[in-house]
Amino acid sequence: MEVLSGLLGGTGEWSGNGWAVTISDTGIALADASGSVIVPGADAAQLEIRRRWFRWRLYRAGQPAIGLPGITKTEAASLSRALRHLALLPAIADAL
Repeated sequence: MEVLSGLLGGTGEWSGNGWAVTISDTGIALADASGSVIVPGADAAQLEIRRRWFRWRLYRAGQPAIGLPGITKTEAASLSRALRHLALLPAIADAL
């Protein structure tokens, strides 16, 4: 599992005005003004970052989950990469 942690880079944290996203090897914690949600790592493939009308949002299964005001394009790309890595961890573990 250490190799897999290295692929993901451990944990990652992104936050902005009224929101926070924390990724670990086991799942994702999403928090905003309306509350917080824990998404298991197995469901990471349902999450994606999109930009519409100059605003970034995190979508879960095609539905807006939280807005990401203040996130930069670079940070959004980094968060998107971390989500993809987390979604691929089970397949990588099976291949090893």
